[in-house]
Amino acid sequence: MALLAISMLASAQDFTLGADISWYTEIQSKGFKFYNAEGEVKDCPELMKEAGMNAARLRVWVNPAGSYCGKDDVVKKAAAAKAAGLDVMIDFHFSDTWADPSNQTIPSAWKSHSAAELKTDIANHVTDVLTALKGAGVTPKWVQIGNETNDGLLWDLGKASKYPTNYKNYVAAGYDAVKAFNSSILVIVHISNANDQSLFDWNIGLLNQNKLDIIGMSLYPDDFSKQITEQKISEYIANVKHLYTKFGKNCMLVEVGVPVGQPEESYKTLKKVLDLSKNSADGHCLGVFYWEPDAYSGYNGGYSLGASTKVGTKVKLTKAMDAFKEMSIPDGIESVSVSKKDNSSIYNLQGQRLNGEPSKGIYIKGNKKYAK
Repeated sequence: MALLAISMLASAQDFTLGADISWYTEIQSKGFKFYNAEGEVKDCPELMKEAGMNAARLRVWVNPAGSYCGKDDVVKKAAAAKAAGLDVMIDFHFSDTWADPSNQTIPSAWKSHSAAELKTDIANHVTDVLTALKGAGVTPKWVQIGNETNDGLLWDLGKASKYPTNYKNYVAAGYDAVKAFNSSILVIVHISNANDQSLFDWNIGLLNQNKLDIIGMSLYPDDFSKQITEQKISEYIANVKHLYTKFGKNCMLVEVGVPVGQPEESYKTLKKVLDLSKNSADGHCLGVFYWEPDAYSGYNGGYSLGASTKVGTKVKLTKAMDAFKEMSIPDGIESVSVSKKDNSSIYNLQGQRLNGEPSKGIYIKGNKKYAK
């Protein structure tokens, strides 16, 4: 029975459950601390691990105005994520600030560079950050070449609708730099609007498919009108299967977010997204990352799609994130609470009877397996 439980646990880990927690060092610098449901102070990566995550996603900017999301900050967070037992994804924005469908601003240090020089800039930047991570003992499992590059990156020269060859070459330059550094790292190209099949067909069709491993997606199903929300999620799942058929590439939902002020509805929506991603995409969705669950309502200018609340300086995750915790428990294992007085028949997976109250983990009680 113990061996069966171990096998099931390993199988559950094949599907990535992650979170982008790039803001957390900045949040902590303001005097806030993260707490788990038991009221214990936790470093943010440790809290994510307790919440069922097995991976962390971290954005990196070239020369940000402040220290956050620059190379040194990213290395610090990546090392903490690894120490917490999380795999690491590095999200290269190739900008000094936010890169997204509306903004792909060339870093100030690269402004005067030619199209050819920008290829070298990309390769050098990728190699520099990966070298710094390696120095801290971290090898990312995944690297994103660009963030939500719906219309390319490094505008105007890398704008896909104007200079598609440049866009293709810039993605290839990043891919080649990653693989030259460590061929085991998986390269992601990330597009938003996961339910927009035509956008993905056009964008991925511009690229050399030999220069990417996984198609990354964003999905924000934040309209809780039942028909609209379910339609967007259904279209996203259909797109995952379509893209594998068309391009032979698996997908990963590298960003999902729901309103922090509606935790119950958000929980239900995330349950659906996670279940369908894992079980209804024919195995072609490799995982789901929540975007900034560490952010409380209104953080950083009014962001409203985090998954935390704050009281004073205490930050805690909302019920929405229970969807990830429940998904992390292997099939056939129950989630229960066990006290000291009913632990006489509790065993760990090595078959040893417990004498005290069990800590978090997988156990056997009677003829059932459960997680605490």
